[in-house]
Amino acid sequence: MLIPTQIIFRNIPSSDAISAEVLKQLDKLQRSRQEILGCHVTIEALDKHQHQGRLYQVRVHLTMANGMAAITCEHADEDAYVAVRGALEVISRELTEKQRRARVRSRRAGARVPANEQSDVAALDMPGG
Repeated sequence: MLIPTQIIFRNIPSSDAISAEVLKQLDKLQRSRQEILGCHVTIEALDKHQHQGRLYQVRVHLTMANGMAAITCEHADEDAYVAVRGALEVISRELTEKQRRARVRSRRAGARVPANEQSDVAALDMPGG
């Protein structure tokens, strides 16, 4: 299933090759994360006076399902392809970390004693009981 994706180029002409790289990286990300509902990518050439090449800034905004908030990431590099891969790798790591934290929370919640069993445990712990 394809993620609805919007790609915007600012201060540079649109490029089919960069768009293809964005779609390729998003496809790779979606194979492991089915909860992605939509993606908005902005690729911008920063107009700063630099001694070396221009900087390309990539902003990725993902809309997530399952009650998860939207995730936004920015990454800048002298190569637009590296900036695209960097931004999507950061998002992938962040999603992995969120999943890990959710698993830990669910394990902790599952380890708690249910309310109906708490009174039995309290009665056993009382002296003379």
